[in-house]
Amino acid sequence: MKIINLLLAATVLVTACNNKPAEKKETEKPKDTIAMADTAKTQMVGNDKDEHGCIGSAGYQWSVVKNDCIRIFEAGTRLSAAEAVTNKTVAAFAILSSDNTKAEVFVPQLSASGIILEQSKDNAKVWAKDDWSLEKTAKGLQLKKGTVVQYAE
Repeated sequence: MKIINLLLAATVLVTACNNKPAEKKETEKPKDTIAMADTAKTQMVGNDKDEHGCIGSAGYQWSVVKNDCIRIFEAGTRLSAAEAVTNKTVAAFAILSSDNTKAEVFVPQLSASGIILEQSKDNAKVWAKDDWSLEKTAKGLQLKKGTVVQYAE
């Protein structure tokens, strides 16, 4: 009895696999498929280069200080949010030029591009522009707005 049930199940399985659905005509493509195909042709992944040739979808953005496309999370120094910053989940990044005369800071809430800070003539461990300053301390880098520390190592 078991053998008969097994043969019956095998027969049903084989015949079910041999059934082919009716073929659709080429002209009967759903309109959504055509729209998706057109969109895929025009918006390829990784084809989002900016004016400098940086691919944003791969995490690259232009750095004035490095004069190159960089990933700030790889090339920069991560600065964590300090008490003054409401959203503690965001980080800023700082990049120093090779001669230490300029610093570029990337603060997510401000803009997609970096803020260029110039080295102070009075103190080689301070870079500033407007009310932003980056200072190299014994504990690491600190980014301040006015006198208040916003981000620090």
